[in-house]
Amino acid sequence: MRKLKIWAIAIAIATIALPSTLLADWRDDLGTFRVAIQTGQNVTEAVARAEPFRLALEEKLGMPVEFIPSRTHLGMVRFNNRAPAEYSVLSSIAYAAIANMCQCIDPLVTARTDDGSSGFQTVILSLPGGPRNLSGLAGRTLGVIGTDAVGGNTLALHEMAEQGLEEGDDGFTLRKFDDGEVAIEAFLNQEIDALMGWTVSGGSGSAGMLPGTARQLLTRVPEDPGHNVIWRSSEIPFRVHAVRANLPGEAKNALRDLLTGMFDNDPVAYDSIEPVYGGGFFAARPSQFEAISKMLDAAGITDQRPTDIITPIIERDSAEEEVSQEDAEEASQEEPTAGSTDTGQDDPANIEDDS
Repeated sequence: MRKLKIWAIAIAIATIALPSTLLADWRDDLGTFRVAIQTGQNVTEAVARAEPFRLALEEKLGMPVEFIPSRTHLGMVRFNNRAPAEYSVLSSIAYAAIANMCQCIDPLVTARTDDGSSGFQTVILSLPGGPRNLSGLAGRTLGVIGTDAVGGNTLALHEMAEQGLEEGDDGFTLRKFDDGEVAIEAFLNQEIDALMGWTVSGGSGSAGMLPGTARQLLTRVPEDPGHNVIWRSSEIPFRVHAVRANLPGEAKNALRDLLTGMFDNDPVAYDSIEPVYGGGFFAARPSQFEAISKMLDAAGITDQRPTDIITPIIERDSAEEEVSQEDAEEASQEEPTAGSTDTGQDDPANIEDDS
């Protein structure tokens, strides 16, 4: 027994004495930790703005970190589906699309707003005398803003169909509006029976006062006309920070520890990567994206490279996120918030789709 104890102590001492390079094989294997970000057209400006975030990652991981910039959401999906970066900053729909196609990334954290809102939901509003629940929409007219309102009408219509109500002779009539103000006016004048809008979810505050269509409605009238929220879609989380599924656990734990404390401990780094969602990072769960994943499955986006099926969905998602961020930024103004390789070869936006 004594000999066994001596051997155990000897092994422990030997392990402690091993060079750090041998204890960190995953760093040697990776060489450089790649972070994929969507930049828009001005790659240089976006990468420079996110530099404090890159430095924070580099210090925490103890290894070189570089950005892999993409100008578009679709470029991010194409790149990560082929050879996922170690880390990616994605919209929820882009994340779910990649996860559906390659099962190669995991959600790490999502961003929240100052009031704790964790994402968007599509809602259906009605007035007194209008439909009181989803089934009551049968034979009625549902107004919708654009082809895909903030939060994703695609998801809402998919979930409504799953619950037995679709557009058509036996369902509801869909009336589209290009302008939100015109849609709200038509709703108040009872030219439509219900209105599909949006709201943030998971935040503090009374219903109707959170950012969204209901609050916009209340600013148009001297008093609440008695609107009701008769249905809500599943949540679409705000931006998700994801990592490669086979990234070593040590790296995942270090990143999660860094990110969940970044808003308080390094606000400059946080704001450099998440200037809109000023409520910090919270640990993400795969279950948060199940509804989006099911919607994409129904569209045929499973275990395949991006095709013409996914392109319009991602392009709509890109337009939605721009509007969503504008709305979140407007809400955040009411409550104050707390190195790159830019070559044609590395830019996922320049990778041709070979599907």
